[in-house]
Amino acid sequence: MRRAGLLLATAAIALPTTGDAHAWAPKGFVGTVLPFASRCATFDQAGNCLSDQDLGRMRESHVRIVRWGLRWSRIQPFRLLPPNWRATDAVIGSLASRGVRVLPVLTGSPSWAARTPETPPLDSRIAREGWRQFVTAAVRRYGPGGQYWTTRYQRQFPGGSSRPITTWQVWNEQNLVHTFQPRPSPRRYARLLRITHPGIATQDPDATILLGGMPGFVSPHSWHYLDDLYRQPGIKRRFDAVALHPYAPDLNHVTLQLKRIRRVMRAHNDARSPIWITELGWGSDPPDSFGVNAGLEGQRRKLERVLPRLIRDRHRWRLEHVLWFDWRDPPPRPGRCSFCESAGLFWHDQTPKPAWRAFKQVVR
Repeated sequence: MRRAGLLLATAAIALPTTGDAHAWAPKGFVGTVLPFASRCATFDQAGNCLSDQDLGRMRESHVRIVRWGLRWSRIQPFRLLPPNWRATDAVIGSLASRGVRVLPVLTGSPSWAARTPETPPLDSRIAREGWRQFVTAAVRRYGPGGQYWTTRYQRQFPGGSSRPITTWQVWNEQNLVHTFQPRPSPRRYARLLRITHPGIATQDPDATILLGGMPGFVSPHSWHYLDDLYRQPGIKRRFDAVALHPYAPDLNHVTLQLKRIRRVMRAHNDARSPIWITELGWGSDPPDSFGVNAGLEGQRRKLERVLPRLIRDRHRWRLEHVLWFDWRDPPPRPGRCSFCESAGLFWHDQTPKPAWRAFKQVVR
């Protein structure tokens, strides 16, 4: 008992001095997101996609879970060629060798399967069958007992402990028009879940199938979209957990989204299922009218305010994980969302922001 008390006291001292300073994060509860724009253009001699500095800092901050886009369009851009898992092996293996598990986001249609990468592969038999084969192959490769862990991983990282993937997220922000084209549709997303489920369940019956993360204050709102999704025949048997991206100007509007989502889940007799927050963050660019850009110090303050409260209230909301968006700023690129280029804990050149120290304190 004395040792447990010392651990709790140490955790409380390490947290920022906010009103929620008594909260402490269970191991692996808080994680981070690698930008979807990140792509392995080059590899080091060990075949790693992430830099040693990235990986060292993740270990320093006790990050145990990272969300990353497993994009079909990059793995199999040509229909008649087999999937190329080289870049995926590099990301998943590099993280696993440092004790970090990957939450993959199954997304990105190749041009031979859909009009755009953001269009789900539903409109032809070739597209649907190709998606099923891609999902099945991914779980067979990276799930428990997967081919990668028993072969190439052992050669890449001798003696490294495997971190099989046990949760698979299906698509990203399906309630937004620019990420689920030509328009958000619970009916079409339900169809995507129906063709994804067998590919996962046949390879790993114990796997968790996670809905794509949904932002709340958009059209349609995440809670309205989820309500319509539950009304699709038999769909509850096709997923195990709900995911949110509750971007908001402040803590009250984050918890408001959780409250409304939980209300919908209870109404559909799904109150026991967990919620994952698979993206949450603020940009360090100058403050804007919506509050998702907060400036350098504002980004730090919002992190210090919101993450400890979510940790403290995790049982109330049945939260499984909270993942900060994102780890490091991507290279500047026109046309991205208003805060995506500045939401990292580091600038693109690896320079830490004030939020980095706060993140370390919360996670540790």
